[in-house]
Amino acid sequence: MENSVLMQMIVPLAIIGAAQLVVSIVLIVILRKLLLGDTMNAIGRLKSAEEDLGRKEADLQQKLDEHETEFARKQAEAEDNLQRQREASEQDLAKLKERMVADARGQADKIVSEAQLGKDKIREQLVREMNEKAVEFAGELFRLVISQTVTESLNAAFVNELIEALEEVDETSIHVEAAEAEFGSSHPLMPEQKKKLEELLARKFDVNVAIEEKVRPELLAGLTIKLGSLEIDASLLNRYREGVGEMKKAV
Repeated sequence: MENSVLMQMIVPLAIIGAAQLVVSIVLIVILRKLLLGDTMNAIGRLKSAEEDLGRKEADLQQKLDEHETEFARKQAEAEDNLQRQREASEQDLAKLKERMVADARGQADKIVSEAQLGKDKIREQLVREMNEKAVEFAGELFRLVISQTVTESLNAAFVNELIEALEEVDETSIHVEAAEAEFGSSHPLMPEQKKKLEELLARKFDVNVAIEEKVRPELLAGLTIKLGSLEIDASLLNRYREGVGEMKKAV
């Protein structure tokens, strides 16, 4: 009896235990599926995130490479521009230096040239003064050693020589325009010489003027005539000047 009751009690318990086991198994399977699904989803999301991160990382690396390439290009371009500017500055500096040197040389040459010109002018002035002094000295010496009688004879000879020279002048080769004339003579002209000169001037140069000479003892001998642009110096003083000039050429 007791066994029967015990069996009656054990059977429901076994059924309940089996049911609980089945329920537990079902719950485990469900939980496993749920957990596995969540895990797979999580893994999928993780893979997607990793792929997205990889793409972003690749894009970022590409942009970084592009920036580095652009930076390198701009740096090279800047260095090239700097080099060209440096070369241009050096060329400009060299040109400026050359121009300054050329200007300095030009100024130096100008100074030397002006100094040489001044030196030449001073030399020419000294030569002229020396020539004038030489002519003046010759005139003084002439007046000291030559008598008045010889001087008058020499003056007449100079005037006659001028008359002979005028006789040989081709009147067609010279044209003179003069309303008046200037005459200078070392001694008063003899009447026949004066008349002959007036006749020659009228015939040779078509100039009708009366000779009113101005006595100039410094001429030593001979006379000077000025008709407009025509000047004739037939004096002994002028002969001395020409002689000094010839002696200077011979030195």
